[in-house]
This record gives sequence, C-alpha cells and structure tokens, in this order.
Amino acid sequence: EGYDIDLGGTNGNCIDIMDTTAHFVIRYCSLTGATASGRAGVYLSNVTNCEVYENILYANKYGMIIYANNATILDNDIDAGTSTGAGLVASIMENSRISGNTVTGGDVGINLGSLDHCEVSNNMIIDSIEVCMYVTGAENTTFLENKMVNGSLYGLYLGNTYNCTIIGNNCSLSGDGIHLYHSNENTIKECTIEENDYDFYFESSSMNTIEFCVIKDSYILSILIDSTSAANRFNWNIFPDTSGGVYCDGIANIFDYNYYVGYTGPDADHNEIGDYPFPLGGSAGCADPHPLLLEPIYPVWNPAPTNQYLEFGDEFIYSLEISSPIPMEDWTISDTIHFAIDETGTIRDIDTLDVGTYSIDITVTNVYSLSLDGSFMVTVTDTVSPVWVSLVQDETFDLGEDIEFQLMAWDLAGIASWTISDTENFTLTRGSYADVGIATVQNLDILPSGTYPLTVTVYDNNGNSETADLDVIVGQGAIDSTNPIWIVLPYDISVEEGESFYLQIGAWDESGIASWNLTGSSLFTINENGIITNTGLLTAGTYNLEARAYDPEGNYCSATFTISVVTTTTTTPTQPGGSGDVNFIISISGLAIASIALIVSIVTFLNSRKES
Repeated sequence: EGYDIDLGGTNGNCIDIMDTTAHFVIRYCSLTGATASGRAGVYLSNVTNCEVYENILYANKYGMIIYANNATILDNDIDAGTSTGAGLVASIMENSRISGNTVTGGDVGINLGSLDHCEVSNNMIIDSIEVCMYVTGAENTTFLENKMVNGSLYGLYLGNTYNCTIIGNNCSLSGDGIHLYHSNENTIKECTIEENDYDFYFESSSMNTIEFCVIKDSYILSILIDSTSAANRFNWNIFPDTSGGVYCDGIANIFDYNYYVGYTGPDADHNEIGDYPFPLGGSAGCADPHPLLLEPIYPVWNPAPTNQYLEFGDEFIYSLEISSPIPMEDWTISDTIHFAIDETGTIRDIDTLDVGTYSIDITVTNVYSLSLDGSFMVTVTDTVSPVWVSLVQDETFDLGEDIEFQLMAWDLAGIASWTISDTENFTLTRGSYADVGIATVQNLDILPSGTYPLTVTVYDNNGNSETADLDVIVGQGAIDSTNPIWIVLPYDISVEEGESFYLQIGAWDESGIASWNLTGSSLFTINENGIITNTGLLTAGTYNLEARAYDPEGNYCSATFTISVVTTTTTTPTQPGGSGDVNFIISISGLAIASIALIVSIVTFLNSRKES
C-alpha cells in the first residue's frame, strides 16, 4: 500500500509476486520505470485470491502482467504511452474480475487470454496503437459495458472465443469495431458499434447472436460476413445509416426484425413492420423479411413503480408511466382478483380492498413484443376509529326501575365487539344492523339509589376503538342537568292597538315542562300550557319580552322576542288555536324533531366519510 517505485529502466518488475495461494492486496501505489523487455509495473504469476486496485502505472513496458485465479483487478489507471507492450495482460485466469480500469496507449490496451468464468466490465480503453481489447481463448466469460475507442486495427477482437456474453459495450473510431475470428456461439447484445471502418467483421465465426445493438455510421460497411461464417443471427438491431450496409457471403445467416433507415416499404396492417422484405448485399442473397418501421427499443419506466399505501375504504387508482417511441400493445397484472389494469396503464381496485398487503407484478409489452416488468406492493391500513351514531349521555332511572338503554356505533369495517367497565352491576348485549353495531346495556340486579359511572368501548373489525364515559343515575340521587329544547319558538309579532293577543309557544324535556315564565311587560302573561295572552287593554308601543320553559329540576330554555302594538291596521300572523292536549302535541313534536336530528346527523357523517 502506498509504495512509490521507479525502476528507472533497470531490469525487473516494480512489484513481483509468484507461486502463492496466500491472500494479498496491492493498492494506492505509483509504479513506473519497468521498461526492460517483458517487464511490468505489477507482475503476478501462479497466484490465487489477490486484489490489485487503485494503483497508478505509467511508462512501463507492460502496465500489469497477471496469471492468477480468483483475482480482482479494479480501478487502476494505466498509461502505456507509445510502448510496444500492453497496458494490461491477463491470462490463464478463472473466476476473476477485471473492472473499472482505465488504459491509455500501448500496442494493445488490454490483452486477455484463456479466461474462464470471468467478468471484464466497465473498463475504458482508448488510443491503442493497434487493438483496444484483444481476447483469445475465452469461454463462459462476460464482457460488460466496456468502452473501446480509437484502436487502429480493432476495438474488440474476439479470437477462438466461445459461449461468452458481450453486453452494453461501446466500440468506436477503430478499424473493425468488433472482429470475430473462429469465435462461435457468443451473444452480443445492447452494444453500440459506431464510426468504424467495419462495425462488425465475421471471419470463420458461426452461430453467434447479435441483438438490440446500434450499428451505425460505418465508413465502409456496417457488417461484413465472409463465406466461412454461417448461421449467425441478427435480430432487433438498429442500422440507422444508409451509407454503410450489410454484405453477407456466408450461408444460413439470418437477419430478421431489424430497423433500417433506408426502408420505405408499406405497412398495410399498421403493425409497424414493413410488408416487403429488405434486401441485403453479398453473394448469399440475404434479406430481412420483417424490416421494422420504428427503432426496436425496450419500454422504460418513467418513473419506476413504487409501493403504494391506502386507507381502508378509499378507492385505489395508480397510473403507471412508460417512456417509449413504440406504441404499447398490452398490459398485464398478476393479481386479477383485486385489481384491473387498462390499456393506458392505470390500475384500479375491483372492489374495496381489505386491510393487508398485496403484491403486484406488472408486464407491459409493445407492438414488437418487447416487454418491461415491474413490481410493487399495495398496503391497506385502517386507522379510523368507530363513531357514535346515537348520542352518548347520562341515563336516569327511578329507584327499582329496570335499567335498559342502547348505544349505537358505526364503522366501515363493521363493529366487532364491545366492552363495559362495570360488569358487577350491568350486562352488555351485542346486536347489529349492517355495519352499525348496537349495544344494549341492562342491570343485573335492582340497584340502590346512586350514580354508577360506566365506560363503554366499541371495537371495529381491524382493532380500532372508540370510548365513551357516562353515568347511570338511580333514584333520589338522580340529577337532571339537561335543559328543555324549543319546539315552537316565540317570534316577533305585531298587533293592533285595542285587540286581544294570543300566541302559543312550546318546549320539550324528557322530564316534562314544569312551569313557564314571561318577563318584560305586565301587559302580557303566559299560562301552564305556554299560551301568551294580554292582561289588559293594549296600548301602542314596542314590548321586548323573554319567555322561559322550566323542567322539574329548574333547568330551562330561554327565548326573546318583540310584540309591537300599532295604531294602524296591519296583518298579524296568528297562532292556530285548539282545545287539544297541548302537552301531548308538544311531546310528540319533540320526539319527531329528535328523530329527524339523529337521521340528519347519521346521513351527514356517512357523506363526509365517503368524501374523505
């Protein structure tokens, strides 16, 4: 670590390690001056389990020469200059990784031989005198996202290479972008091969697959396949230039579903595929039977699906977005019991989702059958407590009277259970109507007079709860603290001077109305039935009055109003009179108003819950 070694041209390697299976690391070193023939900044031979990373190597005959297994060669900066050697030589390697290195100059930037089950990735090789990356004898190895620029002979040379995967590489400004020599059964995909004399050159190489590559701006030909190369397959590639072309002399080479800028054939069935084959050059007479009218690009999420969170009872709507120049043809969703997806990628719930987590896989496919997968979770939670439908208030009973009253609560998830704090004196019986829960509270035995505090808790089916406190008051100790309510309010009224006056008002209380009181003028009085009349001859003037209705405990409701006595003839509204039982009418009216108020409150709550 941290060595600064300059051999100054003397014979030897800056760091030389041989014949060991011990694990070792070489890092953060500056190594130069190993310019003698066959010498290197780092020379490793017959070693295993080593790491060489973030070193700077320059002005050496070879930057590194490595014969190793289970090796990691990572993020080194190698400047080979005009040396006739190579920046990095690695051979007879298994299960090793060469990644993130930058190599400039040299006859060969990276020279690789006899690799098996290795990874060569994210390396930058530029300005090589002859070859950016020279590979011979590689098997079962992945070449991933390397950039090879400006090699006079080759960007990437693959010789005697079998069953390797070359993905996402960029080869440009070289003689041949990718040259295959006696290399078979390799897969080359998603590479960009551009501005080379020959983007692809096949020499005695067969049964390779080239797909989803961008092959453009060649100076001579996009693809040259010699007569000894057979059964290579080209699918879903982009040939955007018209100056270069394809020249094929080998037999059984297949071009199908590629995009050619120069193709102008018709598309009668509007499937974005030309109706006539696109002819290619060469003696083999190749043609693409399905030339594409759009560039074959996989759809991309924009943005990617993310996990969704939902309150129980809310509607689920989630729109997925795709970036693609190609029209989408089909959307599929894994969970078709709870969700549906339309042709625009909008997902909706089929019915109200129960509390829980739902795993969803999505596949979108364009008209070229190129698919994109995605997945996310929908989590539904219930955080809303039940609400009281009936008014929770103190309950009053006479001594010896059976106790029975009801409480009602509602929850979208339904009411699951009830509890009551005093189980020695009271019992609670559950009932229900739809998702409204009804609790009937009764006494177990005849209770002596007194006040019995109760706490009642209601639970919904997802464990949320709501609690109410009330007193059950029995016998003489009972206290009524509730005011009466108006059912017929007094109102401002005019009457002619000298006429008789009559006005019926009404109030209601559970305990009944015990008395009435009218103040403000001795010209008016009120009787036990709430009827206001004059006591003598009315004289012109304005009389501001207050009327009160009292229950037996002295609780009251109050209202103020004005009686105007005028000298001119006016139309005076009159209160309908009658000889019926006023108290009975008042009682019935009060019950009706209370019922209407309860119904209005329930409807208002349900509407507000639905909107939220």
